[in-house]
Amino acid sequence: MERMTEADQTMLLLSLQREMAEMRRKTEETAWKNEQELQVLHRENKEMKKKLGEGGPSVIPTNVVGKSYTSPPNPDVTEGTRGRPPPRETEMDDESCLIRSARTTMTADSTRRHPFTNTIIEVPLPEKWKGFNRDRYDGSTNPDEHMDAYTTHMSLYTSDDVVLCRVFPTSLKGAALSWFTKLSPNSIDSFATLVAKFETQFVTSRPHHLTSIALVGIRQEKGESLRTFVDRFSKMAMSIWNLSQDVAMHHMLTALRPGPFTCACSRPRKCSRKDYSPRKDRPRKIEPIVALVDLDPRATEDRLEAREELRRVPLLDEEHSMTVGTTLAAAEAEIMHLALKKNIDMFAWTPTDMPGVSPDVITHRLSIFKEARPISQKKRDLGDKERLAAKEEADKLLSAGFIRVARYTTWLANVIMVTKSNGNWRMCVNYRNINSVCTKDTYPLPNIDRLVDGAAGHKIMSFLDAYSSYNQISMHPKDKEKTTFMTAGANYSYEVMPFDLKNAGATYQRLMDKIFKGLIGRAVEVYVDDIVVKFDSFEQHLKDLDEVFKALRGVNMKFNPEKCTFGVVGGGGGNS
Repeated sequence: MERMTEADQTMLLLSLQREMAEMRRKTEETAWKNEQELQVLHRENKEMKKKLGEGGPSVIPTNVVGKSYTSPPNPDVTEGTRGRPPPRETEMDDESCLIRSARTTMTADSTRRHPFTNTIIEVPLPEKWKGFNRDRYDGSTNPDEHMDAYTTHMSLYTSDDVVLCRVFPTSLKGAALSWFTKLSPNSIDSFATLVAKFETQFVTSRPHHLTSIALVGIRQEKGESLRTFVDRFSKMAMSIWNLSQDVAMHHMLTALRPGPFTCACSRPRKCSRKDYSPRKDRPRKIEPIVALVDLDPRATEDRLEAREELRRVPLLDEEHSMTVGTTLAAAEAEIMHLALKKNIDMFAWTPTDMPGVSPDVITHRLSIFKEARPISQKKRDLGDKERLAAKEEADKLLSAGFIRVARYTTWLANVIMVTKSNGNWRMCVNYRNINSVCTKDTYPLPNIDRLVDGAAGHKIMSFLDAYSSYNQISMHPKDKEKTTFMTAGANYSYEVMPFDLKNAGATYQRLMDKIFKGLIGRAVEVYVDDIVVKFDSFEQHLKDLDEVFKALRGVNMKFNPEKCTFGVVGGGGGNS
């Protein structure tokens, strides 16, 4: 509708004033007639009372029956107008009729409360159409979920764009409906435009997109039943888009409290009859106990070794010899030989030569959950060769003082015999159960790249390796009996830190950082039990070696002469 000019507005105002005057005249005329009729009735009533006597019943004259007496005097009629003859009636002209029609049209437009264009609002809905009968949206929840529910429901009846627009307001309520009614007229010309405005308005109501990191903070509370925890975990996992099943299972096992269910989930798959083969032909492999990086950070890394030709130099005799580089000058080689003989007490040729690090310096503790229940594994049968090899390994450890005979133990694990690349046997302990209820030690472990980069570019280097490195650290007295393992002849518990325990690598790296504090980065690079002494001059290299020996002598740590190399030029990657 076009806007009215100032002249049209003036004419409309005058016409309204004339209409109001006409209405006032009619009201006064009606009031005057009612007043006259009321006076006639009062006179007739008085006359009837006189005839019937005081207190008699009043009778309404028959000539006035059927007349209306409910209209009270109009308060607008003053005393001055009473008795005045009624105003003369005038007819409304054609102009007043047109103005009244225009006023009706303006009132209809002013009550318009939808933003649709005429092409949408003029299209009628299908017959017997029912509105959106699901939960209506109030603007406080996810707008995407509401739009998905609306389009899914409407797709069962129609795909017409106009109908989708017309019915959409019936799915709103509260603040959302108020927002819709306040949209500008003619601002919605299609359902796509409506969806864009709706999502823009309520974008802040969208929940944040979750990732698998949200599962890290979920833990089974004390006293919480397994069913309640699984329901809570599943609800969170379902809200993460494209979550891998393996990742979800890993986080769930981590969040569960120790118990039979956790152990059952961690148990490896049992072999079926089809997988069975005679024991003599069946290969032996290490069962997955924990991640290798929790046991030994070097498990997947290359170790440094000398690239030049080496030679063995006897210190006391041929059995007590050392490996040195061949590029040193004769005088330097002789000085290196004397320095090694001077510090021969730093090397261990047998386990009995290794006293171990003092418990006052460091011990390995097991961080077991308080709620964890001790588990005694069912005894596993070994083959004849494996049983004999396990007995020999146990005797060696017992004679070296690494283990002791255990009695009345609660934790008990099997041994697994693995063949080394050189054909010898290696005895591992299946600490899967106890490792699964230990928290991870987050002590920062160095990267092998730091060792390589730190050693690169130096003229003189020496490569050192501790003798049975992990076994030089004692177990905490309260945790010794938890390391008990079984053999064919007896049960034993470790006096020292075994390789197979979780967080053993972190404990050893903590010791190395403590011993070589002030030397790392300047003269020494350390990666777990790999130690590289570096420098550019031979004289300074001897001083650095003396500092290293002095630091290790203070904690009674010994080197393995079979794996140490002194006085070499350069270094590279290789497998030890």
